[in-house]
Amino acid sequence: MSVVWLHRVESELSQGPVELAGLASKSLRAICLAQSGDLVWVPESMLGPARRLQEYYASLGFGGRVRLTSDWPTTLLAEEGLDVLYFGQAGHELWPDSSRLLASLELNHKNKFLQLACDGEHRLVRLPTCFFNQAEMPPFFLSCLPMYLDQFLAYHPKMVVKAAISAGGKDVVMASGMDELMQVIRGPQFAGRDFQIQQYLEGAEFYGVQQAHRKNLVTRQVILDTHYVGADPLQPEDPLSQRLLESSARLRSSIACEGVSVFSLDFAVLPEAMGGGAYILECNPRYGATSYPWLVALRLGVDPRHWDYRYYKLKPGQDPIATLAPHSITKDNPTEGTLLIDWGVEDGSVGVMFLGRSGLRRHLHQICQRKFA
Repeated sequence: MSVVWLHRVESELSQGPVELAGLASKSLRAICLAQSGDLVWVPESMLGPARRLQEYYASLGFGGRVRLTSDWPTTLLAEEGLDVLYFGQAGHELWPDSSRLLASLELNHKNKFLQLACDGEHRLVRLPTCFFNQAEMPPFFLSCLPMYLDQFLAYHPKMVVKAAISAGGKDVVMASGMDELMQVIRGPQFAGRDFQIQQYLEGAEFYGVQQAHRKNLVTRQVILDTHYVGADPLQPEDPLSQRLLESSARLRSSIACEGVSVFSLDFAVLPEAMGGGAYILECNPRYGATSYPWLVALRLGVDPRHWDYRYYKLKPGQDPIATLAPHSITKDNPTEGTLLIDWGVEDGSVGVMFLGRSGLRRHLHQICQRKFA
């Protein structure tokens, strides 16, 4: 039996307490991936929406009948032989000795991941110019920073500051010039945290290379003001899809060898007029917002040509299940319509999958734009 959690976790593992902090707010996506009989842990405040979502999937003939609990299962790590954990939006497969979890923790740290990616054996992968800061570095780091950045700023006057542990575009701030940059990194948002200063790639589009149990899919990421709001699958024969898969093959193999079988790699791709370079940005070693919709599509047996995915914000008091009901897939027609697959109860966000031909999906997306905030 697998046990699925919907909470940040601090577990007593053989290596000592492990805490995943700074990830996105809790959501109910685990219920969509759980198998019948799984135990799903949710905070007591989310039990009501969790039951609603479970009934919703049952009415569509989709998803298993999971067991919901709000009791903290402190002994289940040792007793149940966990193979899946959820930490809010972060899911990890776990060996009994926790090696997979610890590998995921390293990969989830943006600075540590880029240091791995720039290793010589992964030289097919390009990296943007970056400066890394560690929270424990001496106080004089900030006073010395300008001398290191002078030459960098001459070529790249606009920069991106990212927290090393974050998700969904949170804690990502643009800065132009030295004065604005210093104001950002000295501010409370990055105080006491690991972060990176990264070259801003003007005109780039963003893509994710998804890998789940050695299956792959490349998606175009829909970004609005640094926040991830959706994904569109690329077809396997697409030249860009093939190029990103080829250039990341060694790196993906290294990650898989660490026992992390579900992850996504984020890339920024410049327009052809600017050289068309593809730069790797980060790794999301979990059932994150880019890989999760694809895993649902695989479970539904939906062709990549016939689905996409968007996030929306709920209006005050809005019920997403009732809102989508007139347009939802049905037991008789499970490949055309909408499917609610993510419900961020605390931050008021919902993730909607659109199924069907491109014209139908555009029409449904327009409806959702009008109905949600």
